Amino acid sequence: MKKLSKMLLLLIAMFSILIFLNTNTKKAYASSTYPTKAVVVSDVTISGGGRTAKYNQLDLYMTSSAAKAYAAKMANSSYSSLVGWFASGFIPGIGPYVTAFGFGLNLGTHQNVNFILSAAKKYSKVHISVGNGMILSATKWDGKASSVTPVKSSTSKRSYGNITTTTKVHIDKRVLKA
Repeated sequence: MKKLSKMLLLLIAMFSILIFLNTNTKKAYASSTYPTKAVVVSDVTISGGGRTAKYNQLDLYMTSSAAKAYAAKMANSSYSSLVGWFASGFIPGIGPYVTAFGFGLNLGTHQNVNFILSAAKKYSKVHISVGNGMILSATKWDGKASSVTPVKSSTSKRSYGNITTTTKVHIDKRVLKA
């Protein structure tokens, strides 16, 4: 009798594990095919003409509600930095140049924030590419996991006269969230 009860408990445990794995596999497949959020962290190296430049690139993929929150947070921080750039205009000698430089940096951020907000208002999913703290691009995302890649290609070469530049992208991390 004890052997029969042990066998019955073992069979019940095995079937419950199989059922658990089967239901979670379906959920994981659905979320990995159409994630609601995704992040790609990559290192970009540009070399040519005897020089090399490296920077980190962050590609964010998000839904419209998350994009609205992200754009609002960026707009608030951008406005406060504009106040700081304006205040730096009172530095004797170089102040106006520093202010013009700062306003130029923030102009691109404000244009991208407006694009993110307009895309989010249309209920589309958004792909935002950030490099060294600056928004490089903001485009619409189709919502598929297969399109979660960095903006730049993995390797590319361009020639400018006698100088050839090589761009290499190394993906550090790729995370999909349901």
